[in-house]
Amino acid sequence: MRLTLSGWVFLGVGIALLVAAYLTNFAGLRAIGILTLALPASSLLVLNWRRNLPLAHLIVQPLEALPGAPVSVGQLARIVVALRNPDLRPASGARLTLQMSPSLGPAVMATSSVLGPGEAQDLEHTIRPTTRGQFELGPLTAEMYGPFSLCRRRLTLISSYPVLVGPRLHRLSDAGALSSRRNAEEQHRMQQGNGTHDFTSRSYQVGDDLRHVHWPSTARHGELMVRQEANADIRRITVFLDSAVSSYQHADDFEWMVSAASSATTHFAQGGYEVELHTQDGHAGTFGGGGDPTHSIAAAHRTFAGIELTDRAYVTSTATPLRHEQLGSAVRLAFLGSDGAEQQAITHGLSARSTADSLELAFVAGPANEEATSGFTLQPVISSDRVDQAWISLLERLDQ
Repeated sequence: MRLTLSGWVFLGVGIALLVAAYLTNFAGLRAIGILTLALPASSLLVLNWRRNLPLAHLIVQPLEALPGAPVSVGQLARIVVALRNPDLRPASGARLTLQMSPSLGPAVMATSSVLGPGEAQDLEHTIRPTTRGQFELGPLTAEMYGPFSLCRRRLTLISSYPVLVGPRLHRLSDAGALSSRRNAEEQHRMQQGNGTHDFTSRSYQVGDDLRHVHWPSTARHGELMVRQEANADIRRITVFLDSAVSSYQHADDFEWMVSAASSATTHFAQGGYEVELHTQDGHAGTFGGGGDPTHSIAAAHRTFAGIELTDRAYVTSTATPLRHEQLGSAVRLAFLGSDGAEQQAITHGLSARSTADSLELAFVAGPANEEATSGFTLQPVISSDRVDQAWISLLERLDQ
């Protein structure tokens, strides 16, 4: 609690009047000086008595995203400052200031009303983030003034509030070519007598039935692997996002790939596909696969919001992120940087167990090394390309 500039002026004038009254022995000046000094003093006393402030909570709500999904780049979101007075005394009105990271927007100021016992008030503000990542809202401060604005009191209601901003999502057109290839694969599977069940393999866990041990996989990996049945009725897609720092000359190229991969994952999960996401750091998550995809898609969006460039390169990795036996998908979709060696290593890892019915697609930042990525349908892109248009171009290449 401190005096404002006006308060200091009144204090100085009051002291000067008292000094003048003492030097001139003029009683009238003494009375005026005392009254002048009493104004800032009384303002401090009143402000100290009106110390009750409401409780504050911050809420960030995406206006154009799925429930549970984070805020997205370029999309509107609402910030709600929820005020509530749980006290039996009225809560004073205050001038609120909310600081924000530059990517979220400038600081916001608003004035709260006096709240009676049990009353609440919501103050709202809209933002449109410009950058993906983890950011902070806050501090949220409240500033109250005494009578005549001679003193003020500033308190921090909320020190910080984390906000996760996901990549920009684009609406992709229906993948008719993918559906037709998937139907052909199902017919081939039935003709081969495989029924509607396939299998993948995974590491042995305590409690697994030893009758399910898959010995060829065990010999290949040097550890005990068990057979895991997989329902072929669930359509699967493997997505690989190239996150090696050596693959991108410009950060915008990487952000384009993150946005495209997130859009594709959302598109296919909404269509009932089970999407398995990989990066140079390994398996990042599995999303979709039937039922209500809302929560799964929101989880995917949160995952993409936190993906960053890594120093790890697929081509030099001693522990390959992809185990070919675990890629039970008939569609492999890669989002690659401009490093030719990484392009070759990643596409080779994805296609090692491909069949004649497998569908292999890739977006490439800049020129594509078609010889190194043999078998993949490639779509070169630059950061200024629209993701939805690039997707259409890729599907047109697939139909050729």
